[in-house]
Amino acid sequence: MKSFSHYLELLRLSAAASLLIGLGNFVLLKVGEPIGPFLFAFGLLGVCVLGLSLFTGKCGFLIEDKIKIRDILAILIGNLVFGYLIGAIFNLADPSIVPTAEAKVESWAFTLGFFIKSALCGVIMYLAVELYRRNTKLGILLGVPLFIFCGFQHSIANAITMGVSLSFSPTILLCVAGNFIGALAAWTLCHKKREPRMNKQKFIAELEKLNLPKSEYIILSGGSLLLHGLRKSTADIDLCFSKKLAKKVRIETFPKNEKGLYIFSDKCEVSVGLTDTKSEKVDGYRCETLKSILEFKQRKKREKDLDDIKNIKAYLDSSK
Repeated sequence: MKSFSHYLELLRLSAAASLLIGLGNFVLLKVGEPIGPFLFAFGLLGVCVLGLSLFTGKCGFLIEDKIKIRDILAILIGNLVFGYLIGAIFNLADPSIVPTAEAKVESWAFTLGFFIKSALCGVIMYLAVELYRRNTKLGILLGVPLFIFCGFQHSIANAITMGVSLSFSPTILLCVAGNFIGALAAWTLCHKKREPRMNKQKFIAELEKLNLPKSEYIILSGGSLLLHGLRKSTADIDLCFSKKLAKKVRIETFPKNEKGLYIFSDKCEVSVGLTDTKSEKVDGYRCETLKSILEFKQRKKREKDLDDIKNIKAYLDSSK
């Protein structure tokens, strides 16, 4: 039953993502260049902000976010099927865009060049989403027009275009493969290599090295899950300082990362403001509550958080 509800949710998020990409594609078919490509960016921006499931935005993070193959396939199928249906609805809503869609579908050819254009679109999609994750929307606002002006091929947009023309092109298979390979290649070349993960013993040792008063900080997210016994390891130490501690260590003199957090050490990132975070004592340390972490992860709707969400829910249920 849980598996069924999981895939039902994935299909819902996939359908919503296809709708947003469909709206972007609709305006592109309607007004064309040079305005259309910039308005198309609305679709991907909406997908990222709302945490929806788009194949071309997810496949590059398959390894990093530990997305299951069956999940990425479910997202792909949902995107393609709903995308085609949405395109068919657009066909009925505005017949004036049909000739443009038909001309596009007829121009596609099952060639190496088409595959390369699909792979390059995958590269841009990965970079656009990665930049969004690093707290800038410029990757989306510039990347989407870039791949359209270059004539690169986006599999979900192409499925929608086929729906508008009420036709089918086998090039969709080549496009999916190209998007997937291009995104993974971009991830391989560009992703930041992570530090070795810390188990509970190593985490506490690294935390103690910071020599901070335990009453003046809260251990957040992954560290809290580690101390609660709901994770075997974590990559870094996320802390929330009191204003008193922040002033004492002169936190404003430390650099910030792309998320706006202070880089307190090579393993520790810091935010400020204890009053904004609910905490509980675990092994003598103040830790963010599991309920608070659960609410945050459910709100973000990230694939990589699904196991944490399941484990936290099971722990809270067993504690009732």
